[in-house]
Amino acid sequence: MQPRKTALLIDDHPIVANALSMGLKSLDVFNAIVVVASIAQAREKLQALASLHLIVVDLNLDDACGTEAVEALRQIAPDTPLVVFSADDSPEIIRCVYRLGAQGFVSKSADLSELMQAIRTVLEGQLFISPVTARVLGFSAISPPASVEGGSPMDRLSPRQRQVLEHLLQGMTNKMIGDRLNMAEGTVKTHLSTIYRVFGVNSRAKLMLRANALGLAGEITPRR
Repeated sequence: MQPRKTALLIDDHPIVANALSMGLKSLDVFNAIVVVASIAQAREKLQALASLHLIVVDLNLDDACGTEAVEALRQIAPDTPLVVFSADDSPEIIRCVYRLGAQGFVSKSADLSELMQAIRTVLEGQLFISPVTARVLGFSAISPPASVEGGSPMDRLSPRQRQVLEHLLQGMTNKMIGDRLNMAEGTVKTHLSTIYRVFGVNSRAKLMLRANALGLAGEITPRR
């Protein structure tokens, strides 16, 4: 029997929050679903929870507007899989939430089934990008977001993802990285999934080659 999980839902619309809670219960993987209406309440709950496996957050809250909610949650819980469920589905917002470390974005105009698919995907340690979101951003659902943004790939990684990449380039395994950064091995895999997409690769070996080709290995690996 697989261990049960805890989810945190952050939405200040009771009807929406209730629908989300019912949807999560239907997945039969969560034994606890905590519902709050603000980032302040989320912060209190996170301090009390022994473990947390998923966060689903709206972007329009009383105490956080737009991507402020994602920024705040990434400071509080940097390694917890995070899915944004928002009515604001502009390309700028979508790009930003992924850049800040969200593993998935689902528009509130989508069917609830899409959100459930996103949740299953991120719980498996993968990044979720729906076909609709991919079209909005101008790339195929299987190609990396790096293809639609300029600048260095490093600019599109969260601080935690940079740490994972740094240790990977030192030759550490996922378990070693997890031990060093005090995170679960599954969380390391989640971060690596995002890093692969940003760099446009699909394996550890290709990532190391790509980083070397870009001259990043010496840049982010501590010098002795």
